[in-house]
Amino acid sequence: MKNQIKVDGSDKKEDTTADDKESLYATIHKLVFQMANMEQKYENVIDSLKTEIRLLSEKVNRHEATIHRLERVHSEPTDAIQSNKENAIKNIRPDVEDASDLFNDVLVIAKEKISKSSFEIWLANLTAYKELNTDRLIIVTDNEFQREWVEERYSNLLEDIIQGNTGRKYTLTFDVKSTEGEGLAK
Repeated sequence: MKNQIKVDGSDKKEDTTADDKESLYATIHKLVFQMANMEQKYENVIDSLKTEIRLLSEKVNRHEATIHRLERVHSEPTDAIQSNKENAIKNIRPDVEDASDLFNDVLVIAKEKISKSSFEIWLANLTAYKELNTDRLIIVTDNEFQREWVEERYSNLLEDIIQGNTGRKYTLTFDVKSTEGEGLAK
């Protein structure tokens, strides 16, 4: 069988042999395989980006919840705050911000000390609040199972990191977010 192939603008007749077809099929197969590998790499990158977006979204949600709680504290003042609202806000705000900053630092260090998967599953979505005028941090989890797991397996690690960062010993209390997403469940 003869095929006419144009090469560099000139017509050449060439025998298409089984070797040529086999070589062509091998090249096509190689290209298809490379495309599949590239597609898998892109899917991995997309999955990684989705995970990062989810984590950032969770952080935004935690910060929004903190803002909401602070707004509630500011909009429903107690008698002490009503008598001197400005001083009371100064007393409340630093503790909340300090606890949030402190706990974010703790999570950064904890992420280096345990496996990535353990961190993502058990610690990444935790939040913490400091009780006023105490050395007590309340660590908030999403559910009771997570609370028990973190308290049993990670409380010593978290306490050590906190003490190493602050030079102070904090008492850790573990609690579960309420189902409404506001405050703590009791």
